[in-house]
Amino acid sequence: MRTRTVLMYSPVLVCLPMVTLLYITVEVLLNADSSHNEQHVLDSAITLNRLQRDGFLDKLRAKRAGGDFVKGVVGRKDVLPQEEARQGHLQEGQGQDKKGEGGGGITFPPFVDGLGEIGECGKPAVINVSRLTSEEKALYDDGYKKNSFNQYVSDRVSVRRSLPHGWSDECKAMNFRTDLPEVSVIFIFHNEAWSVLLRSVHSVLSRTPTRYLREVILVDDFSTFGHLKDPLDAYWARTDGRVRVVHATQREGLTRARLIGFSVATAPMLVFFDSHVECFPGWFEPLADRIVSHPNVTVFPSIETIDAETLAVTANHRVEVVGVFRWRDLNFQWGNIPPEEKQRRKSNADPIRSPTMPGGLFAISRDFFERLGTYDPGLQYWGGENVEISFKAWLCYGLVELVPCSHVGHIFRQSNPIKWHKNLGLTNVARVASVWMDHYKNYFLERNLFTVGDFGDVSERHKLRERLQCRDFAWFVRNVKPLDPVPVHVLNAGELKQADSNLCVDSLGSTSDTPKLYGCHGTGGNQFWYIGVDGQLFQDEKTMCFKDGKVVLDKDCHDTWNVTQRQHLIHVKSGRCLEGLGDLTLTLQPCDLGNKKQKWQTTERRKDLIFPPFD
Repeated sequence: MRTRTVLMYSPVLVCLPMVTLLYITVEVLLNADSSHNEQHVLDSAITLNRLQRDGFLDKLRAKRAGGDFVKGVVGRKDVLPQEEARQGHLQEGQGQDKKGEGGGGITFPPFVDGLGEIGECGKPAVINVSRLTSEEKALYDDGYKKNSFNQYVSDRVSVRRSLPHGWSDECKAMNFRTDLPEVSVIFIFHNEAWSVLLRSVHSVLSRTPTRYLREVILVDDFSTFGHLKDPLDAYWARTDGRVRVVHATQREGLTRARLIGFSVATAPMLVFFDSHVECFPGWFEPLADRIVSHPNVTVFPSIETIDAETLAVTANHRVEVVGVFRWRDLNFQWGNIPPEEKQRRKSNADPIRSPTMPGGLFAISRDFFERLGTYDPGLQYWGGENVEISFKAWLCYGLVELVPCSHVGHIFRQSNPIKWHKNLGLTNVARVASVWMDHYKNYFLERNLFTVGDFGDVSERHKLRERLQCRDFAWFVRNVKPLDPVPVHVLNAGELKQADSNLCVDSLGSTSDTPKLYGCHGTGGNQFWYIGVDGQLFQDEKTMCFKDGKVVLDKDCHDTWNVTQRQHLIHVKSGRCLEGLGDLTLTLQPCDLGNKKQKWQTTERRKDLIFPPFD
């Protein structure tokens, strides 16, 4: 019987008023088959104590004859979602009074009772900041400072708020297996806002079929916030034991903290989550079903943006992007689905093959994760772990796929409040590149002027690759096809340094299309330029051109330049030379052999390294 699917996954039912939804639920239960998984007929925002508080049960009983039956159904934990039944226990259990005090004198903040009045159904939770008192404004500002998102609003949104269903009509038509594996869901956090962390976990507890959810593991990576110590332990200690909190005794960083979580996980399927997510109804089955179909697949959901200011979130029914990476730093980014992948898929509900995956939300079978050597324990703190898993999965006879029927929201911080050494991420990906990318690593190393730091001994990781008899990276380039174009046919690769100064031409990153002079830093990045055999001067996908009287970077221009023996850069179309002015701007001026501001030091591509082809 498919009644569970209709109830759990209908967007009409998910966000109906409470009494209407509960009434519909009881009506269906009257006729439900006994094998029906009744634990998912209510959305996570409907808590037992909330219904009791607002008199919804009395209203319901008045609407239907046989109130004793309704009372019996509502009171039975086997027909309420287990998470909802536990909420009543958490709110009213032994050792905790109505003021939210836990055992041992711990007092919980108001939001733990799940009675938020804003943000339901993923709607924007808007606070008029101008009307806040000075004390409230101080809390508002402090929340942003600590988290780089609106903690003040988060603390006023229910930690069990409702979300609309994310399934498209094509996803609703899918018949997912019922013999899915049990799962361990692993959250890693360091100094996370309490309300956001609780909302993340509650979204898993209340939107994962109970028979599949073996455990939720919370790994505290040596947080300093008090609420993430004894209060967090006390909060979950009053539930049914499926939530386990593990406290690291020193700062481990993301990768090693996840390995701690993995070491205590027991289920055959693993899900790794950031600590500021929300699972939509129906998130689990599409991921698990795909892993059962293809045990050597690493899957991730359609990731929906939770607004950092209002916590608004909706599900996108048409996914148009996949994960790729930039050669300059191997960082994950989104790219368009390749035409051949669009042709391969028969339905918008079909999984999408993705060159890479984001590191913060993915699922994998325990067997495949272990066979791949789990995470490289030599990765320091943060960075590189997602490309390592992605490369290993593809090269060692697996897949990486985006599953569009699974939706999980994620708060993308405006900036990361947690600081670490800026070169750690680069050193980590250099470690990954040295093991898995063969000679293609030279494109990445060149892009960073070979200044990636000491990434340690990787001999054991090379042995892992040999033991698994994985493919070479040329196979990945030919078959998986990373989208970021890589320059093969170039003459010069490196800095454009003004001859009479320590100033280099800098693209200023994504903040500008107008390059300027900037102090040379010797690490490549925005100061790394290619001069192709065709004469184009470019960085990533943008070419340096002269438009409307200005030197600019543009994706759609094809201006060419000549590098002379006298160190001039001549713009072929105009016949003028590139000159750096005193105000650090760039311009074109008539060529002057004696003008040092028109002379540029360039670097020939190294001839002692192999730069493999991409065709």
